Amino acid sequence: MSAPAGANPPAGANAPTGVNADRAELARFEAAAAGFWDPQGEFRPLHLINPVRLEFIAERARLAHQRVLDVGCGGGLLAEALARAGARVTAIDLAPGMIEVARLHAADGSLAIDYRVAAAEELAAAEPRSLSRRSTATSARSSWPSSARSICSS
Repeated sequence: MSAPAGANPPAGANAPTGVNADRAELARFEAAAAGFWDPQGEFRPLHLINPVRLEFIAERARLAHQRVLDVGCGGGLLAEALARAGARVTAIDLAPGMIEVARLHAADGSLAIDYRVAAAEELAAAEPRSLSRRSTATSARSSWPSSARSICSS
């Protein structure tokens, strides 16, 4: 039986060919999604370093009224901080459960964030012009934990 139109597929089920995605890793994040926003839970270290991540980005890129892409956004911790700083945020992740948690949490905070279950490769192919200019903050993305972050300006 196929999923209804618009339903999120199982984690990693629709990971495009050539995308750097580990199905077991996606399943682990999918299973942990419900506890993402517990500041004392499994994602506590991420909650603790998020202010530092936001400060790092804000020191290197103007955020207010700028388009920002958060790749590997998980439950939306950084995406929400960027939105509160005035950025127009698109946030993507391959774990549908994480995206659902992120959408619900953002809605509770009245934040307008464009959350999508998508790979960076898919977004780049679909919207190449929107990803053509990157700030200097992207040069540090390799040092950030498990997910790449990319700042895009309009």
